[in-house]
Amino acid sequence: MYNRRRSVLIAENDRAIAAALRLHLEREGFSVFVAHDGEQAAILAARQRFELMVLNHNLPTMTGSELCKHVREDLQLTEVPIAICAVPSGDAEADYLSYQYGASIFYKPIDPTTIADFARTRMTYLVAVN
Repeated sequence: MYNRRRSVLIAENDRAIAAALRLHLEREGFSVFVAHDGEQAAILAARQRFELMVLNHNLPTMTGSELCKHVREDLQLTEVPIAICAVPSGDAEADYLSYQYGASIFYKPIDPTTIADFARTRMTYLVAVN
């Protein structure tokens, strides 16, 4: 029987963070794709089904919030869980995204093993917002 590797999309403009996330997620058995801006991530999300998305909020061309909205509304991926990794700045945006789109919130700095643990248990989409 063929077992397809679960796919992850990381949209992170900080290459060191993207590399650390990729390493931990590949160790968990995921096939990892990396985009360094929001527009590139949106194109990949429209072309392929991902079990997990990791998105930084401060992406060039499309923010993590815009991408979250795009995934939910435009791509109609309404049942895919989203986790938001946010800087604990008192900004209500992460709370809004959590409420509006059913996202889970993680605060930065995030240990990549935390994201890998979440991915392993949920085997779904993950959005990281910086």
